[in-house]
Amino acid sequence: MAREVGLDAAIDMEAAEELLQEHAAAVIPHLELRGIAGDGNCLFRAAACQVPEGEEHHVALRAICAAGAADAWERYAPYLQPCGREQVLEWCRNMAQDRFWGDGLACRVLTDCLKRPMIIWRLMEPEQRPSCFVPALGVVGAPVQPIYLFLDERVRGAEHYWALVRGERPSQHSPWQALQPAAAGDGRRGSFRRRCLPASFFGTANQQASSGPWTRHGLTQGQMEELLLMQDQGVTPEELAAKFFPGQKEKLRLVRRWGSVDKEQIRAKVQAYVAAKAGAQTSGRAMAAAHRLHRSQCHAFQAERPPAASSWQEELGRRFSVAGRVEAGAPPEQRSSQMPLAQQCGRRSAKRTCSLHWRAHAAAAVSCPCSITCDPDPAHLEACASAAQKAAQEEHTGKLQAYLTPDASYWEAFRDFVCEGALGWDDFFMLLPKEDATRLAPLDLKVDYITRRGGQACVTAKQKKSLVRAVWKPVDVTEQLPTPASLRAFDFLMEHNDTYRTYVLRHRELLRANANSGNAWRYVPTAQLLLQMPGIEVAARPWLYVKASLGDTDVSDRLKALGILKASSNPSAKTHWLRKVLSRNVDFVKDYPLQALLHDVTMARTITAVVAVAEKQKISRDEAAADMPQFEQYWHHQAQKLEDVCRQAGKFPNLFFTIAPAEWRFPLHAGMFSKEDQEDLSQCQAWLTMHMHNCIAAVLDAVLWKNKAQAAELGIAEIEHYTYRFEFQGRGTIHVHAVAWVKYNPGVCVEELSGRSGARGQTSPLVRLLEEVFDCGAVDVQCGQSEHNLLRYVAGYVAKASDSLRFQKGDEGRGAPAETSRWRQVCRLLCKRSPLEQELAMYFAGLPMVETSFTGDRMYPPIPGSTAVNKYRHAYLAYQERLVAAHEEHCQVQEVAEDGRVLRLRNFVEWCRLFRLHQYVKTGENSWSYVVRERNARGRGTGKKCAIAMTWPFELLDIYCGAYAAAFFSSPRSRVVPSCR
Repeated sequence: MAREVGLDAAIDMEAAEELLQEHAAAVIPHLELRGIAGDGNCLFRAAACQVPEGEEHHVALRAICAAGAADAWERYAPYLQPCGREQVLEWCRNMAQDRFWGDGLACRVLTDCLKRPMIIWRLMEPEQRPSCFVPALGVVGAPVQPIYLFLDERVRGAEHYWALVRGERPSQHSPWQALQPAAAGDGRRGSFRRRCLPASFFGTANQQASSGPWTRHGLTQGQMEELLLMQDQGVTPEELAAKFFPGQKEKLRLVRRWGSVDKEQIRAKVQAYVAAKAGAQTSGRAMAAAHRLHRSQCHAFQAERPPAASSWQEELGRRFSVAGRVEAGAPPEQRSSQMPLAQQCGRRSAKRTCSLHWRAHAAAAVSCPCSITCDPDPAHLEACASAAQKAAQEEHTGKLQAYLTPDASYWEAFRDFVCEGALGWDDFFMLLPKEDATRLAPLDLKVDYITRRGGQACVTAKQKKSLVRAVWKPVDVTEQLPTPASLRAFDFLMEHNDTYRTYVLRHRELLRANANSGNAWRYVPTAQLLLQMPGIEVAARPWLYVKASLGDTDVSDRLKALGILKASSNPSAKTHWLRKVLSRNVDFVKDYPLQALLHDVTMARTITAVVAVAEKQKISRDEAAADMPQFEQYWHHQAQKLEDVCRQAGKFPNLFFTIAPAEWRFPLHAGMFSKEDQEDLSQCQAWLTMHMHNCIAAVLDAVLWKNKAQAAELGIAEIEHYTYRFEFQGRGTIHVHAVAWVKYNPGVCVEELSGRSGARGQTSPLVRLLEEVFDCGAVDVQCGQSEHNLLRYVAGYVAKASDSLRFQKGDEGRGAPAETSRWRQVCRLLCKRSPLEQELAMYFAGLPMVETSFTGDRMYPPIPGSTAVNKYRHAYLAYQERLVAAHEEHCQVQEVAEDGRVLRLRNFVEWCRLFRLHQYVKTGENSWSYVVRERNARGRGTGKKCAIAMTWPFELLDIYCGAYAAAFFSSPRSRVVPSCR
């Protein structure tokens, strides 16, 4: 098959197009799809793949397109309405911007500028002839190879271009058959056939390329899967390098390394993933059983889900409520669609990617499959596991199948039973209004809170002022149900919800036992409520938890009792609750007493676990909780890490800024918020907080931290280190304080970068940038004042520490049993905590309060002469071993110049920044064997610097001097502590 096509024989444009149509029909079996990142540059990336310079040439190709249209505006004016020079120049200005989507006119201009024909096939109409573009001046001379593109129009408003490149051998099917919608009646409603390429290879129109260890090498996840599978089939590294990295000889070594044993875990995960996809799509359960997949995982692959929404408007229409009707509404006026992604099962998840045009093209829905699989159905988390399933579960190491994402179908059986037939939700709400649904609960939840409003802000937030309380109702549930529909709802719950039935029977026992007593029995003791009543939320909100498998606080005990989870599994109630908040159900996010209950229960368990770990390991409670931002010690360690960054940089930070965006002006996620929600954001604080947290971090990465060109325009030559923390305003809205160590361009006046929003004569370009990007009128930037910037930032840590939880000495042993003493500590700390709604949202979501460009670790300095044995002492002894043998076999303590000369020996702190103690094994009575690994060699922190937080014993001068000498002097221990004779 000829690769080029000659158009010299064509007498006019129509004849040239007919020649291209004939060429297209002949060449299509020889083409295959090539994945293109959906970052707004897909048209130019796909075209650049087929020019000698390669895909990285797409930026220059965009500039050529814009300049070519401006130079020949008369030729392209008829394509625009109204047609004229100004319209063409406006189009050119837009098209010259990075990530601005290419349109049909861009295809025409590219064809003319490259002097190569262009052929575009379409997914939605595969039988239609492709669109052919002929250069305006024709093709004279030698035949040329056309540019082959494929247009995916499944998501309206977010069309995506793929590149079509030559394959190794002809195919019997069209290259895009894997993207065709499934035929009717094939049992996979809304699925897409993906036979030609792995499912993870395909993304949606404006979905970013998959992130992973392969992306930095230019591969998609699908290509990486294909490469690993070909390795298993015996393909040589040379053949793989030639296929996946043509013309890149240096990649051969990389391919060989991927075939070594250190990739076995990744290879096993990829093989299981691909095998499960193939098993679920070809022969269902039989094939999946052949691959030894877990039953619920197999069912999740086969579960019939509705097709992905084609627009955010459609996604809003899928939201539902069990307590009342939810209007679909319209998307918010200021909106974004590039942050969280709406999964096919309805669960949203934040994605830290951002386009500078993040407010544009918001009508398109972004849908992608859940990681590995969607969550299982409730039926699979309610039946006892068989012996074979329990054995398989003991060997299972994949995704924890313990959580549920609420779907409207989970309430359909409940609705139909209440309505005595398959009626709609409107009939259900009429027969069982929320007032009657609340009567189904055998107990009520009480919590004290105040409403906070900052100034004249239109948005308010609730602040929790007490522990949650539970009160049993004075009569049996059936005695207060007013209608037959409510009685049918009660009968359904008693039959199908074991947890609800347990609490109803418990309530009846209490009523019988206290028939002649007062009301004291009705008030549940706080310790019992928070620590001894798993699944209490099911009894308090039975209309939301119609199935026992939806329970949060009993998820671990319930699934282990059924044999679904192995004993070592540790599912999180917070994660299960987060599934509900990020689902299409709007009831959970607006139920504040329920959120308060989940917070108190999980926080009580956390504090209890901290106390238990501290007692078991014989360490302080503050040390056991040092990694949790709710506790004081965490913030002290954060300040100590900043001190170590100052030591490494040799200077104080010289850039400090604060951003306080207003939530009512913040662009909202179009698939999560409707226009009605925008008018009452006070009811959606959990959604709003998670969305703002993700957006703020993503935008800062895109416009400042990882944007060298933007920083250079501001006068910043290099950003060496940075850190920023999230705080809460008076009404709870999150805002950001950032501090950075930067190098300014020569000649830049740092005072001109400093400024504040609203100040007279404001000229700071950094202030203007942050105001424009965040649509914010509360920005404060300070540059150059090093010590003031550090003190201002660390002062926030001190305030955080003073407001955080702190254990007090002597709580235990005051004449009370151990367990009672432990509960007293838990209760005292919980009573001190008074979080706002936004803090609850960040707590449940596990969102970081601090983000840094460096990694961190905590270390206690070695005390010379101390006989204590702990992991910090072992780290120092491992360093001493290498220090004594510095000139023999170990080189970890040597700082070596480029020419091989040993400049000096590293001290203990410097060594800890580069290496970590991985394992220590006792080999004798007083001897140990140490395994030391390089720090930040792999994972998210690859290549980053490490800051060591050290807590110094300042109160004891002699011990402090010894600790300082041991940590900062590169001397053997025998010199730090000489032997006394």
